[in-house]
Amino acid sequence: MSEFTFLMYVRKSSEAEDRQALSIEAQLRELEALVERRSLKIKGPPIIEAFSARRPGRPLFTKMVEDLEQGHANGIVCWHLNRLARNPLDGGRIMMALADRTIEAIHTPERVYDGSGDDQLLMSLNFGIATKFSHDLSRDVKRGIREALEKGRWPTKPKLGYVRDSETGILVPDPQRFDAVRQLFCWRLNGVPVREILVRAREELKLRHPKMGRYEGKSLSISGLYRLLDDPFYMGLMRFNGETYDGTHVPAVTPTQFHEIQAGLRSSPPPPRAKRLFFTYRGLIRCGSCGAMVTAQHTTNRHGTRYTYYSCGRKVKRYRYCKETSVQEKTIEEAIVGKLRMFQIQPKFADKILEFVERQRGLRTKEEVQRKAELSRTLERIDRRLEGFRAMYADGLIGRDEFALDREKLLHEKAELAEQTKSNSSDVLKPLADAVSLGQKAVFEFEAGDASRRRRIVEAAFSNLVVKDKTLLISAKKSLDVLAKIQQCSSWRAVLSEVQTLINN
Repeated sequence: MSEFTFLMYVRKSSEAEDRQALSIEAQLRELEALVERRSLKIKGPPIIEAFSARRPGRPLFTKMVEDLEQGHANGIVCWHLNRLARNPLDGGRIMMALADRTIEAIHTPERVYDGSGDDQLLMSLNFGIATKFSHDLSRDVKRGIREALEKGRWPTKPKLGYVRDSETGILVPDPQRFDAVRQLFCWRLNGVPVREILVRAREELKLRHPKMGRYEGKSLSISGLYRLLDDPFYMGLMRFNGETYDGTHVPAVTPTQFHEIQAGLRSSPPPPRAKRLFFTYRGLIRCGSCGAMVTAQHTTNRHGTRYTYYSCGRKVKRYRYCKETSVQEKTIEEAIVGKLRMFQIQPKFADKILEFVERQRGLRTKEEVQRKAELSRTLERIDRRLEGFRAMYADGLIGRDEFALDREKLLHEKAELAEQTKSNSSDVLKPLADAVSLGQKAVFEFEAGDASRRRRIVEAAFSNLVVKDKTLLISAKKSLDVLAKIQQCSSWRAVLSEVQTLINN
């Protein structure tokens, strides 16, 4: 039996450099058999580390070397020298300790290193090979990541709303979460506060991150929601290590919508604290006196009758007090129904408007083909400029910062043009057709619908709701405002004039 005491060290990280290494359990089995075969005396339990050895600073390795330097043990038992070091600093420290006899011996299944001249040479070779392997692997991984990004593929864990296709390896919409993620952007575009979106994501959409192994997926957090809404990945661009790349994945939102959301996030005041109770119109109405969001609460009188009141969020003590008085939900709904009735035009005019829209779509088809052909030529010019910048960067004619800045500008321009190629100039007619359909049935569906249906109708019909002096002031969306004007028309000529004004604007 050896007169020395040894520390058993095993290591396996999750990085690529350790993919081919034995598992922790396999290393322990090998070393326990080695200890028994060579009759070695082990001090304490095995030291099990799960950090990469590519850089110095492993806490358990550092503590082990300090224990050896203080004489608490005399040597190390490990599966291979590359378990101890993959960088010159740690490798040199082990070799110096062995040369100074701070470490008497290192036992591995293949041999015993005792600090002799041959051992020093073999250790230098082993540590050098391990370091070079680590450096080469790091370079190869970085090159692989860069090539994936250049091809428009996201190289790391899929973003929320996407999954990786098992055959092609590219990201595709997650059938369970993609539509929910798009809904988050839609709510924000409609002015819903971020904290209100978070409550809806958890309670209505039941949105959670996907399960990872045996761990359940976490719910979306407020900081995670802000990062999601601010991530250009969802409009088709991939930001990685300070550079921007054009992605081939299906975007969840258009560049125009994404930039509109960013402007709203940067200009909006801190949102009110989210509450779990559901109120039909909370998050849709602002105070006409101070501009704060209107909140809601239930009250019950002494006869047991329950009422819902909407009041300025600054009426509570922790905010600057607002004198705007509360308004009943019943009063709000009466105002909404009154406004919706203004969109009910004569059936004969409604039918003619829908026929006119269909004719206009046919006339615009030829213009649309020419427009998209010109956009395609512009996109080809941008692609040639991008290739030119890549060649100049590869030849050293421009620096990394200049290349990254110019490429990001061109990619944003390309994304906006690509969005225009997907759009159709006849799409400007769709809001009008939708408005006519909505206007004909909105009152009935609002009065007969539940709270969720009423809220959706309000979101579809109105762009701004303000409470002032117990009165709800309503701004309708542009196409519905035209219906209110058409309701006053007595002839088709007058109706057509209003419709053409909307289309041309």
